[in-house]
Amino acid sequence: MNKPHNRIPNLPAALAAIADGIAEASWLASIVVVALHFNLHTFTIFEPDKIALFQVLAGMLLAALLLRVSVWRYSGQTTTAAGAAAVIPPAYAGIAGALLISTALSIAPQVSWNGSYLRAHGTLYELCLLAVLVAQCVGLRRHAQVQRLLDTIVLAATVTALYGILQHLGLDPAEWGKSFLADRVSSTQGNPIFLGAYLVLTLPVTIARALQLLRGGSARGRQLAYATLHVVSAAAQLEAIWFTGSRGPWLGLAAGILFMAICQAAAVNNRKVLFALFSLVVAGLLSVLALNMPNGPLETLRDEPYLGRIAHLWDTTNRTEAGTSLRLETWHRAQAALTTTPPLIYADGSIDRWSWLRLLIGYGPETAGFVLAPSYRTEFHNALFSDRAHNILWDTLLATGIIGAAALYLLWASLANKLLLNMGFINSSKSRYGLWTLQITGAAAGLLTILLLRIPELAAVAVALGLAAGTLMFPVLSAFLAPRPAQPADVLLAGFAGAALAHFVEAQFGIATVATDLHFIMLAVLIWNWEQLRQPTQEAQPEVKPTAKNIAKRESAAAPARAGAIGAELALPAVLASTTLIFGFLTPGVGINSTAPASVLLLLACAATAAAIALGHAASATQLRAMLVIGLSLPLMYFAWNQLRLNPPSLPETDAILNIAATRSASIYSFAAWVVLVTAGLGLALAIRELPNRNSTPATVVLAPLAGFLALGVALTAICIGSRAADAHRNLVQATTPAKALALLAEATELAPREDEYWYLHGRTALLAARSQASQGERAGMRAIARASLERALQISPFNPNHLISLARLNFDMAQDTEDPTDRNAIANRSDNYSAAALRLNPHDARWWQNWAVLDYEVFHDYAAAAEKLKRALNEDPTNSRSLVLLGNVSAARALSPQATSSDFDDALSFYSAALVNPVGTSAAEIKLLLGNLWLQRGAGSSAASTQSADYKIAADIFEQVISEPLATDATPENDDQPGSAAKFKPWTVHRTLAQLYMSLQQPEPAGKHAALALATAPAAEHELLLQLQAASAAQLLANPHP
Repeated sequence: MNKPHNRIPNLPAALAAIADGIAEASWLASIVVVALHFNLHTFTIFEPDKIALFQVLAGMLLAALLLRVSVWRYSGQTTTAAGAAAVIPPAYAGIAGALLISTALSIAPQVSWNGSYLRAHGTLYELCLLAVLVAQCVGLRRHAQVQRLLDTIVLAATVTALYGILQHLGLDPAEWGKSFLADRVSSTQGNPIFLGAYLVLTLPVTIARALQLLRGGSARGRQLAYATLHVVSAAAQLEAIWFTGSRGPWLGLAAGILFMAICQAAAVNNRKVLFALFSLVVAGLLSVLALNMPNGPLETLRDEPYLGRIAHLWDTTNRTEAGTSLRLETWHRAQAALTTTPPLIYADGSIDRWSWLRLLIGYGPETAGFVLAPSYRTEFHNALFSDRAHNILWDTLLATGIIGAAALYLLWASLANKLLLNMGFINSSKSRYGLWTLQITGAAAGLLTILLLRIPELAAVAVALGLAAGTLMFPVLSAFLAPRPAQPADVLLAGFAGAALAHFVEAQFGIATVATDLHFIMLAVLIWNWEQLRQPTQEAQPEVKPTAKNIAKRESAAAPARAGAIGAELALPAVLASTTLIFGFLTPGVGINSTAPASVLLLLACAATAAAIALGHAASATQLRAMLVIGLSLPLMYFAWNQLRLNPPSLPETDAILNIAATRSASIYSFAAWVVLVTAGLGLALAIRELPNRNSTPATVVLAPLAGFLALGVALTAICIGSRAADAHRNLVQATTPAKALALLAEATELAPREDEYWYLHGRTALLAARSQASQGERAGMRAIARASLERALQISPFNPNHLISLARLNFDMAQDTEDPTDRNAIANRSDNYSAAALRLNPHDARWWQNWAVLDYEVFHDYAAAAEKLKRALNEDPTNSRSLVLLGNVSAARALSPQATSSDFDDALSFYSAALVNPVGTSAAEIKLLLGNLWLQRGAGSSAASTQSADYKIAADIFEQVISEPLATDATPENDDQPGSAAKFKPWTVHRTLAQLYMSLQQPEPAGKHAALALATAPAAEHELLLQLQAASAAQLLANPHP
């Protein structure tokens, strides 16, 4: 009998190879997913959908990493696990620690851990990024792995850039509703700034790769196609960055390309080129200044579509300057939040007990929106509710405080030091101190300049740009003051340097995304470990002698198996890219327009890119054939299955919307499972090449752990993708009835119970549905559902003002429906407290001040307090005429109360008339109805018959205007979920009122006409009164016939 070790030779080494393959496949798949994935099924479409899939892949990668570490000492490795850990940048330990501390002490711990609804950048996401970092530091050891990594980056970036170009040409296959984009492109990133930020990380690397392949004229035959791909890709990425119209990425790219050129020139001490680069920078700065001079030498270019983005930097009246103004305001608010803002107060009145530590530890990830909102200036509130500072330092300070910011800048400084060390510019302690001196001097000079100009909002940007300038100057000064032996710089390392600096500069004006975060993590790994990765080395694997009787058989099968593995290795990243595009564009019934053939162009571009990469690596025709078979068959299989899956048999109309939601959810889950399957297949292909003594390794040794990883991937899909299925339900809410909307949102809360947005929407929908219920019992039941859901949302996110104001509106409705004075007052006080809490967090929303005022005058009958709140609302938004309408309502209501004053009627008349001039937030019909009611109210209170008759005549004339207007037949609906609408009339009520008025004015003929019109649409309960009016008008006509 054979011993176990003969049947399974060197099991730890085999497991290590499989773990390495799965880990590498996971990070390669992540590159494709974060670049290309979007989901038209969901409401958010982009960032949370990318992150959900990324978390699935990060979970698989983490499991592979743990397996790798567990078998480390038994798998024949020459380095220890401790030695492998030494290649991890130490600053990341500080970043991880800062994240965990700030999350534990966050003002909203659940939001900080899971991330916000719109971005999902919580601590869990950040830890997934750190898992990628550790896995790459441990597992990225060979030059071949670097090539695969760079090839995948170029593949994804090329397709992304080409899609942006198609958008610019008007060939976008998807319907986005691009009103905010104008002529700017966003591609698969969903925002022009995000697209530019992503491509400035990939373009310098692509350029460096192209230069490396073309250097020395070695690109011939197949290699020429491979080199040409990089040139074409670089051109496409550059064009797409230009079409984004985003100034931050433009500036970052300019800095990155300049740094690349400086490194290349300084490496060979080429002072002429350095002078030329300096002259180019000066010319560029002078050109920008000239563009910003009104009536200057470049005036004719200032309004060109893209140059206009940098030609009005100081013109606050130009639309392109709105982004700059908002950033300055946001940076000002961030500074105040960390230094002078008083402690935050929770809805229950308790105070943030860690407020004294916030400058040190921050408020927690994903809480910036809650922190910044209270300090908005009024003129900026309606422009945009910003949950990011658009600056990496301010964002980090708000999230993780000084601890996190110090760790971040330590990371940047250490990466700059490592870069220049690997390039040979740092060769002694003196040169290292020189770099630090330049960096500190540049940062200090930038800060001093801003302080002298008295623009403290720009302090973070000035420090960062000064730091970047100091880093740029170091190789220049090295070439002039301490020239080293001339030796060309490593062109790839120069590309990494350019990408890193481009990202650093762009991050001073933009927002981090999963694409930029992941690519920067990988860039940091490459920079930190480049000394070990730059040479094409192969780590030795332990050899195990195979049994003699199987040698011949296994050798004959080895070549085809190896060719298939290499073919899969080359094809599967492209398969994942193409199927991601198929899921995004070719899914039935989710917004594909008439330019859908453009999606075929993208698929062809993806195939051509993959083919060029394969030509650069495949050693034989057999490998190319395997790649071709796999690369074509799998996408076609997925496309066919996807089309059949999303065209299910029809169900009864009552179940149609729920069936659509279920089908779309299943599609999201199945695509995630497909990603897991392709990733596992790629991991298998990579593992086969690295298996020790492949010919003698039993299949079960490979397939058993592979099955385990597949099972883990499926489990992670069930856990992580639930929020995306929930969002598919949420995306259908506005297309259906309130009852079906409630059912959809109830399912969404089950799929994603930790997401406050779905609880909030469920509660808000129940709140609105309660208003349409006929009986008090039905209303009470619906309001109980609303209260439970809104309180759950508030528990998850205690500083979200939307949850608070919805609870205020709910309690207002409950108070209005409560007859017992004591209970009514208690419920109204709850509404009052919730309104106060909401407006502490967001004091510049005019609609919320209006809501609060309605509570004062309709429930508390505090007309003075209501008037004060409405004046505040008018100050916050002078264009919203609903404040004027409600001020008129306050005066009209006070006129009937014991607090009446002699000016109430005139005040109400003045407010209604002013609102009628520009009825924004209400409607002319509503205002005229209120005006008519006001005259009717005054007439009813008049003791003089002549005065009463005159008032009734005015009221009748106004009501006739309402009826005669085109929209008069449809009563204006109550404005969303805001209480105290301007008017709540139905058309039949206007006819009834006119019938009564005309009877009082002794005009039976129009009275009878309006009574008949009211009778046609009035509810049965009103029929008796209307019939009486008809009879009375007929009697008057008989008694006083026309002559």
